[in-house]
Amino acid sequence: MAVKNINDIQSLWESFLAGDDKAFVGIYHAFAHDLLAYGKKLSADSNLVNDALQEIFLDLYLKRNKAHMPISSPKAYLYKKKKNTILK
Repeated sequence: MAVKNINDIQSLWESFLAGDDKAFVGIYHAFAHDLLAYGKKLSADSNLVNDALQEIFLDLYLKRNKAHMPISSPKAYLYKKKKNTILK
């Protein structure tokens, strides 16, 4: 699922928050590659970069019902989370 349009991403995000697991897969496919590339700029440790990606998506899935999740920019949220996870 190639989704790059900001409206499509926002729609996927809202569907995911409403419990749609297919939307979660769509979010993963929309961002995983770019998040890995971004992580490689932050760290040369490929295991750390891969683990951080898994951690942010697992955390995202497990905490989707939390109040902080309705955000205005899923892309900015994921990139910030990736950076913070690698630095942690």
